[in-house]
Amino acid sequence: MRHAAIVLLILLCLAAVGCQDSSKGDQPRPVKSMVVALGYGQKPTQLTGQIAAHKYVNAAFRISGKIAERYVSVGDTVTVGTVLARLDDTVVKDSLTSAKADVAAAQATLEQDRKQALRVANLLSAHAVSKREHEATTRQFKATTAQLEAAKSRQHTAEEQLMYTVLTSESDGLVVNKFAESGEVVNAGQPVFKIAENNAYDAVFDMPESLLGSLLPGRAMEVCLDRLHNVCSEATIYEISPEADSATRTYQTKAIVAQPVQMPLGATVVGRILLPEDKVIRIPSAAVLLHDGQPSVWVIDASSSSVTARPIEVSQYTTDAVIVAKGLEAGEKIVTAGGQALRQGQRIKEAASDEAH
Repeated sequence: MRHAAIVLLILLCLAAVGCQDSSKGDQPRPVKSMVVALGYGQKPTQLTGQIAAHKYVNAAFRISGKIAERYVSVGDTVTVGTVLARLDDTVVKDSLTSAKADVAAAQATLEQDRKQALRVANLLSAHAVSKREHEATTRQFKATTAQLEAAKSRQHTAEEQLMYTVLTSESDGLVVNKFAESGEVVNAGQPVFKIAENNAYDAVFDMPESLLGSLLPGRAMEVCLDRLHNVCSEATIYEISPEADSATRTYQTKAIVAQPVQMPLGATVVGRILLPEDKVIRIPSAAVLLHDGQPSVWVIDASSSSVTARPIEVSQYTTDAVIVAKGLEAGEKIVTAGGQALRQGQRIKEAASDEAH
């Protein structure tokens, strides 16, 4: 009898504990909530492109001739004054030698004519020669002076021609192409090298037709190396091709890179830009949970202070929020914190509400 009483007492205690736990489970759980609202969003857009020089320069000789030596190759770095190539200067040197000889001869003749003109002028004052003879001597002196000036001009031209047989770089940069080799004859102005100036770089993209009108010159964007996402720089769009590529139907878009450090020519880059979009529903990431394998939120029934799990369709995930495409309407209230411990139909107690994102 005593044993039966002990067993009964134990059963009563267990029942009491169970009732106590059940009563705790029925208590409203504290949560944070927010009222869903529509707000303007920003849609991240990415474009893949390449780094290119902001300016390319074609290096060419100013005179025609045969290339005697080429001093640089594709990939070489050059600075202002770097010698790139040299023409065969044999003919030009001969012309300079001849021009110098003409100058020397003209100077000697001029000196003789100067002395003769001075002598005749003195004789004229003594009435020893005629005025006509004096005028002839003066004309000869002027003609010889003109001949000397012409000879000096030819010498100056020959000196310039000799200087032009050496091709030097007019900017700092990188040789990206060569169009002639040693031994080839080139015309004046014919490109021999293509140099990418290194004082400014561009990010060049092929913009799809769908973005035409959304991306305009002056718009800022972030450009990052495709292989090193932490190497980034701000960039500004400055040029959009007015015509689409006939094959790809895309528009070449150029953005000047503010700080192209560690971004070599030809490197693949990703351009990121935020474009405005229509009003969207944005909720905190913490409000979303998996329910039956689907992204869901706890929707609060204001009349009963209880929650119901509702599946949603997410159109975009951001750092601290999600953009909801379907499943929620403006004005509904959802749980934003404390939802992990909730169950279907459970009563809740709302703390201070979050502001709608």
